[in-house]
Amino acid sequence: MLNNRVQTPWGLAQTVKVIDIGIFQYGTATHGGYYLDEANNAKVPQFIKDATFGMLGRQGWYEEDEDWAYVVLLFPSSFDHRKNQLAADFVRLHTPEIWAKLERLL
Repeated sequence: MLNNRVQTPWGLAQTVKVIDIGIFQYGTATHGGYYLDEANNAKVPQFIKDATFGMLGRQGWYEEDEDWAYVVLLFPSSFDHRKNQLAADFVRLHTPEIWAKLERLL
């Protein structure tokens, strides 16, 4: 069993879900997001890490309101087709400048 008593940028985790090897989804009382282990986060382009809320992507944290979409797009086989499509639509609509760079990598 996973220890969900992890300190996240949003507080103490109340829930944790393993999405794939090195990809975790944490929830707290007020917020949450994804965490990528060091190996997976090394695969994330720096411009994505820098675009995350508070640049938390630099430490492997991707918040649930907007940054989640980057995790889904960069690790598509870890998510279903619907989630991949939602992520692509979200990034295209909300951060078109990031989409323009990211689209070349996908």
